[in-house]
Amino acid sequence: MTDKVRRSATTVNAAGHILSVYRGPGESVWALFSLSKSSVDTLSARRAPIYRVDKNEPQDLDDERKLTDARLGLTLYSWEPRWVNFQLWHGKEVEGRSEAFTQIVAGKSVVFRYTLFTGGFKETTFSLVGAGPAIAEALGISLNVNPAIEAAVTAYRSEMLQASKRCQQDMSTFRACFERVKACDQKAHRDLGVLQECLR
Repeated sequence: MTDKVRRSATTVNAAGHILSVYRGPGESVWALFSLSKSSVDTLSARRAPIYRVDKNEPQDLDDERKLTDARLGLTLYSWEPRWVNFQLWHGKEVEGRSEAFTQIVAGKSVVFRYTLFTGGFKETTFSLVGAGPAIAEALGISLNVNPAIEAAVTAYRSEMLQASKRCQQDMSTFRACFERVKACDQKAHRDLGVLQECLR
């Protein structure tokens, strides 16, 4: 029980499906995709949805599902038969915004493709027109971003992505490699030079 007020930006589409953006544990930013109460469908536990904002590259939430299921101490995704929650952004302005979050804030529409428990898939679309200001207000942030911070974060994120991809080249050493990358990330505290030196 808590007196803390949780605010969210929520939209309901023509099919009655719901998409919400809100602050979750540790002030991270999460999205909730929920099926309409009138729908008889249930979501697959073994295949996470894919979503695409406008003409951007699709975001496959199965990566977050697998990382969460691998018990590496990461919680990026949660599932129930009628809804899924997934982390969009760590929520710390000084460390920059994630690409996924930026797309949602600036987008005009988002399409979700979700796999059904019984097999096959369906798609549903949400309008994002006017979502940016509503999300910013719900999260208590500005719509404007600091270009210097974003440039530094982009470079750091690129280095982390390359390191993670190198880990995936040999699945027999994936866990040990991933733990090393994670330890370097914690040591670096978003300092690109420190990260690169640690990963050598």
